[in-house]
Amino acid sequence: VALAPLAGEEIPLAGSSSGATAMGRVAGGLTLEFGSLRVPGLSLIYLPVESVPYFDSIDQVYFDGVLGGTFFERLQITIDYHDEVVVFAEPGAETPPAQSLRDDWESLPLRVKDGRAYLSADVGLEGGQAATVKLLVATGARGLVSLTPATDEQLSLPQDFFPTRSRDFSGEVLARVGIVPWLELGPYRLDDLPVEFRVAEEGPANGANGILANEVLNRFHQRFDFANRRLDLAPNHRFAAPLTADRSGLQIRAHSAGGIVERVAAGSAGAAVGLVAGDVITSFDGTPATPETITLLKRELASERDAVTLCWRARIECRCADIALASRFRRDPANPDAVEDAYKPR
Repeated sequence: VALAPLAGEEIPLAGSSSGATAMGRVAGGLTLEFGSLRVPGLSLIYLPVESVPYFDSIDQVYFDGVLGGTFFERLQITIDYHDEVVVFAEPGAETPPAQSLRDDWESLPLRVKDGRAYLSADVGLEGGQAATVKLLVATGARGLVSLTPATDEQLSLPQDFFPTRSRDFSGEVLARVGIVPWLELGPYRLDDLPVEFRVAEEGPANGANGILANEVLNRFHQRFDFANRRLDLAPNHRFAAPLTADRSGLQIRAHSAGGIVERVAAGSAGAAVGLVAGDVITSFDGTPATPETITLLKRELASERDAVTLCWRARIECRCADIALASRFRRDPANPDAVEDAYKPR
């Protein structure tokens, strides 16, 4: 498919923040081929780089596109994170699991609306309370879980937290990162889970309370069956891996030369070694920083280790230093809603 230029209807792309809405163009009648699999009659949304909030330049583009809900509705899709294999089958088929998958799949009810999938989860709250929340299932979203307290009176912003900022298709998103005692997906329980509590008036579409992102989802092998409204899960080799929040103060995105520092939290470990927005991390502990290793880099910066060795390219020189990791959680009764000044933006 020739991706640019594409003629077609211009459509808005929704996000959960306030701000100018990004626009894309839609074209229909397209066919995708994966090996011997051929899926006709699909639509494609074309986005110029400047419309994608995750990229500031072509050097930050590390994938070509996203498979959306319409594609998932046509097939049963199994994701095997251990062997890094995706299996496509007819809806409702009993796909034999890969060798590394366990036999005890658990089926969870999946709600599908407007091409988006949602799961119900139970979450423990401060004070020993609990709530049932509706989460948008987003395999491509980085991070663990986000919740928007404005969508449910049982949810509230955490008192022990560190502030953070990010971007989506509607602009900048302000949030607090706090710890919830537990989260349950069917029979599976994750304890002491870092959660991003978004300071926003609206959550994701269709009444969802938050987002279930890839750093939780990739702890399971997944079998999506939109036609039968179910998501099958089986724990994989990462299920018991520690659940940790960032301890560096760095917000990093993939870049063709490594990982670009998008923001540095004031007073953080990253700021202490002189990292600033625009620097490009080229390696960590001797491992080259690439789009494929960015997730591993972020996990290391959120780990319980004392320090991580980073090398980076500043404007006129290359530097290396040990960054001493430390918890960023604080209680600030004098300024409990502080989020605006958490980072030095680019």
